[in-house]
Amino acid sequence: DGDYDITWDGIPFEDTNTPTHHSWVFFPGLWIGSVDFDRSPGTASTIGPSTFGGSINLQSRDIPAEQSILPNVSYGSFNTLLIDGQYNTGMLGDKKNIGLSVDVHRMTSDGFQTLNDQNRYGGDIKVLYKESDSTTITGYSGVIRFNSNTPNNPPYRAQVQNYGWNYLLQNNDPTSAFYQGYNTYAIPTDFEYVGVRSTLDHSWILDFKPYTYSYYNAQYYANDNSKDSSGLASGSTGWITQANCSTPVTKKGVTALPCAVDKLNSYRKYGETATISQTSKFGIFRVGGWYEWATTNRYQIPSNPLTHTDQLLGNFHERYFTNSLNPFAEYEWHPTGRLTLVGGYKFAWYNMALTQYADDGKIVGGLNGQPNAKSSGSFPSNLPSAEANYHVTNRWSVYGQFSKGDVIPPSGTFDVKGGGKEVNVLPKPTQTTTYQGGSVLKLNRLTVDADYYHIKYQGGYVPYATQDPNNPLYSLEAYYLGPDSITQGFEGEINAALGAGINLYANGTTGKATYTGTGIPSDLYVADAPLYTQALALTYQAHGLDLGVIEKRVGDHYNDAGAYHNQIWDTPTNNVNLYLNYTLRKTNSLFNESKISFSINNLINDRSILDVGPAGTTTPVNGSAYLATTSTSPLDTLSLTTDRSFTVQFRMGIFPNRGE
Repeated sequence: DGDYDITWDGIPFEDTNTPTHHSWVFFPGLWIGSVDFDRSPGTASTIGPSTFGGSINLQSRDIPAEQSILPNVSYGSFNTLLIDGQYNTGMLGDKKNIGLSVDVHRMTSDGFQTLNDQNRYGGDIKVLYKESDSTTITGYSGVIRFNSNTPNNPPYRAQVQNYGWNYLLQNNDPTSAFYQGYNTYAIPTDFEYVGVRSTLDHSWILDFKPYTYSYYNAQYYANDNSKDSSGLASGSTGWITQANCSTPVTKKGVTALPCAVDKLNSYRKYGETATISQTSKFGIFRVGGWYEWATTNRYQIPSNPLTHTDQLLGNFHERYFTNSLNPFAEYEWHPTGRLTLVGGYKFAWYNMALTQYADDGKIVGGLNGQPNAKSSGSFPSNLPSAEANYHVTNRWSVYGQFSKGDVIPPSGTFDVKGGGKEVNVLPKPTQTTTYQGGSVLKLNRLTVDADYYHIKYQGGYVPYATQDPNNPLYSLEAYYLGPDSITQGFEGEINAALGAGINLYANGTTGKATYTGTGIPSDLYVADAPLYTQALALTYQAHGLDLGVIEKRVGDHYNDAGAYHNQIWDTPTNNVNLYLNYTLRKTNSLFNESKISFSINNLINDRSILDVGPAGTTTPVNGSAYLATTSTSPLDTLSLTTDRSFTVQFRMGIFPNRGE
C-alpha cells in the first residue's frame, strides 16, 4: 500500500505523511457500486500522488430511477452483526430531474483475533440534479465513526504458537502490555464533493468536482518493553505498574516514559478535479488537472497507561501543509475506424511546508532551545504516456502501452536531527517506467486476453549524513537512490459462458521481480513480490439463484530484514470462497430484489503466514551489504490469514410504486 492510487468517484484520496490509504474507514462495501482496476500507471489523465503501481477506482452507487426501501441485516462468525437501511427516492418532480439515495448502517464484531472488537456507525447520501439536458449536478457526503481495540503491532510468533492462531489481546492481566484496555483506536472520517458535468457547444464537455475530506486517527497503545526471549504475554506480567510507567527510561539516547504512546494522525483536505474534453471526427482532446491543499497535525507522545498522563515532550510533533498539483493534456486520435492512438503529458508537483516542534530526542531533538523548526521542499515529476489499440477484426484487438508513474516521498524525509532545515539534498519522486503489450478476443460466449509487461522501478531513497559545518550538533542529510528493480511477466485471462447459467473464469500471472544495478546480486527477489498469482471461479446464475466457488492463490514471496534481502520465505496462500444467494426478481412485485444469502470465506481453512517482521539476529555473509542470514525468533511479528468464517444475510426489497 502506498505504491498505487485509490480514487472515489474520480477523486484521489490518501494519507498526508505517505500516500497510503484507509479505505475501510472511508468507503465500506455497502457504499461501493463498482470498482475499476488499472494495473498500470495509466495515461496522462490518470491523476493522483502514487500512480507508481496502478489505480483502484471506486465508484459510488448510482441513484435508481424508481423509489425503493432496502432494509438489510447480516450475521456471521465472530459475533459480527451488520444492520443497514437504504432509501432511494427515485427521480422526482414534474421533470423527473432530481433524486436522492441514503444509506445508514451499524456494524459490531468481536473480531477474529482475541478482543480485537470493532464498532462502526456510518451513513452516506448522494443527490443527483439534472438542471437541463446538458448539465447535471451531483452532491455526495459520507461519514464514518469507528472504534476498536487494536495494538500497534501484530502478535509475536511465540504468542501464536502458545495461545492460538487468533491471539492478539487479553483482559485478565492488567500488568501486561497486551491488556485490552491499554490499546484503543478511534477514527472519525468524512468525505464530501459536488460534481458538475455540462455539455457545451461544439461537443465540448466540462467536468469538475470540488471536494473536502478529513481523517482523525486517535490511537493509544502499550509498549512491551519488558518482552523477554519467549515473546509471551506472560513474559510481560508485572511490567505495567505505577513505578515502571511513571519513571522515564533512557534508551539509545532518548529519555522517555516507557509503557505507552498517545498517538494522533489527523488531516483535512480541500481540492478539485477538472477535465475539459472535446470530441471531433478525428478524436478526443482532454485537458485538466487535480489540485489539493491539506493541513496535518501528527504526534506520538510517551504516556502512562494507568493514568493516561503524557510526558511534556513527545517522540515527535509536527504540523504541515501539503500542496498537490497534476495538470495534464492528452489526445486520443482515431486515424482509422480500427486504430486508436493516445498520447499525453502530465506534470506532477508536490510541496510540503513543515513546522516540527522540539521533542524528547526521538526525531528532531531539542532544537537548541527553540520551540520549533520550519522547512519546506518541492518534488516535481514529468510523466509522459502513449498507447495504441488496433482492432484486427470486430472481435479481436491488439494493444501496446508506454507510461511513467511516480510516488511522492514521505514526510519522514524531513525527520532528521535539527528538523527538515538540515536536509540539504532532497529526493525526487521515485518513478516507474512501464511497457505492456497484449491482445483481447471477444466471442459470443468467450472472452480471452493475454499480455506481457516489463516495468522498471526506481529504488527508494537512502539517507546519507554529513556534518553541518555551521552547527556541529547536527548532520546535513542527503538522499540518494537505492537499487532499481525490474518486474516482468505474463498474464492470461479467460471468461466463458458454458450454457444453462454456468460460467467459468480463470486468471493467472507468472513473473519475476529482481533488483538490478551495480553491487546488487541479480538473483535477489524484491520483497513481497509473489512469483505467481491465480484465480479460478465457477458460477451459476439463473432462476433467481446465484451460486459460486472462487479460488484465489498468491504465490510464494520473500521478506527482507532491513537492508538485507531474501531473509524470510513466505509460502503460497490459498483462499477459497463459496456463496449461495436467492434473489426475488419479479419486476411487478412490491418485494422485488428481496434477497437471502449465505457465504463462507476461507472454505478450506487455509492457515498461512502472509508477512513476517523479523526480530532475529541478522549475520552478513562474507561482509556483504545485501546478503545475510536471519535467524527465526519468537519475537518475530506475524500477519496471518483469518480462519474459516460464514455470513448469512437477509435483505427486503420494497418498491412502493409496484404491486402484483
